[in-house]
Amino acid sequence: MLLEGTEAPEQVKMLGEDIMSKSILMEVLRQHNKLTSTDVRIFGGYNTAFKLASSLSELGELNNNIVFVLDGDVVISYDEKLQEVENAHIIEHPTQQQKEDIAKHFIQYNLPSGEKLDSYIYNMLKSESDMEDSIVAAANGVTEYTIDTVPAKIQDKDRFLEHYKIQETVTNLGYKGEDMKIGYQKIIEHFAAKHAQEWNDLTRDVQQWINRNM
Repeated sequence: MLLEGTEAPEQVKMLGEDIMSKSILMEVLRQHNKLTSTDVRIFGGYNTAFKLASSLSELGELNNNIVFVLDGDVVISYDEKLQEVENAHIIEHPTQQQKEDIAKHFIQYNLPSGEKLDSYIYNMLKSESDMEDSIVAAANGVTEYTIDTVPAKIQDKDRFLEHYKIQETVTNLGYKGEDMKIGYQKIIEHFAAKHAQEWNDLTRDVQQWINRNM
């Protein structure tokens, strides 16, 4: 209970690039008993992140309870974060201090070199041998496409190849439409339980942020 005259602390906001990232963040928070006190959202991609953070900064709303989590397929250094703030073109001629204040709100997953988040998790599922497990069976039931066999109606073939295997695993589990988020969450719970070392490596920076700030 709050003392009279005090304000409730502002809710922590963690933002990921897409539904996969949101599912990972929710599982990390659940493991740390922080899920109910955190607002987890999707910000829509790397190119959007620095524009959104810069806009929040301009409005005076980028407080210490907000963190953006990048997928980590492109490892970005601190100096590159500063440059991305400038490239966002939201703040005209940002000062060094402004750039630093925005850059500190960004962390990333720790993917092995050359990996993409969705395909990395899919490949870990596919590496398992227990075909009695519904998630492993769903992963092994995915259609195999190459750049030459992607359906002609798909315009962004590279993006399709990056995401379709995990998406099809979810649908193979029986989840469609709005319920797909449940399938993603089940996959992440499975991954965290079956591949604990890889899970801790992947989410190390997120876990450290939670321990420092929550």
